[in-house]
Amino acid sequence: MSPAVLLAAEGGEIHIGKHWTVSLLGFTLNLDTIIATLVAGAIVIGLGLWVARRASVGKPTKLQIAFEVTKEQIEQQVEDNLGIRTAPWVVPFAFAIALLILFSNLLAILPSEEWLPPPTADVNLTFGLSFVVMLAVWFTAIKRHPVRFFAHFKNPMAIIEEITKPISLSLRLFGNVLSGVIMIQLIILLFPVWLFWVPFTAWKLFDIFIAVLQAVIFTILTIIYFGQALAEESDAH
Repeated sequence: MSPAVLLAAEGGEIHIGKHWTVSLLGFTLNLDTIIATLVAGAIVIGLGLWVARRASVGKPTKLQIAFEVTKEQIEQQVEDNLGIRTAPWVVPFAFAIALLILFSNLLAILPSEEWLPPPTADVNLTFGLSFVVMLAVWFTAIKRHPVRFFAHFKNPMAIIEEITKPISLSLRLFGNVLSGVIMIQLIILLFPVWLFWVPFTAWKLFDIFIAVLQAVIFTILTIIYFGQALAEESDAH
């Protein structure tokens, strides 16, 4: 196996956390995660540009319909939790997060997993995404309700809750995607070459379901956190 893989089956063992790394200014960078994230981001941008150029009211493509349905579902979640007029910018933010996570997760179904593992199977990326989300949530809460935001820290449980939000958000995504990668390695180890393609194919199909589900969960929780930050204002609507 290449050092780029997250998991390497060597001598009948599975080694977790192997990455293709490089040192830069005293930091160790996981290049496989960075490249895979860039690939997922490029796919999202490329598909977005393709849909925008070929968008049609009369004869929409299947991809355009998929994008529009996804956007409508996110708009509905934002409307239910915040009110569109309260925070219209949350829709494109959540939409971008959802698509990036979705296509990052879907890299797990490619046969090139050895060289291009799903970046969401690396806790560094999932925690980074969660931290960006929470920074946006905290900034929004401070901007809209500064007194209320800082006042609620009088309760020690509120401090713990704010700390655990990005941790739980990142570990949930990381754990589910990583478990799928582990399962593939277990299937390769446990089944003979002539037979392993059956459970391998079945699990890859299940990976698609997990990829979509985890993207949905992350996006909904993101919207809910924004809803909590704008609770008073959203109640007015």
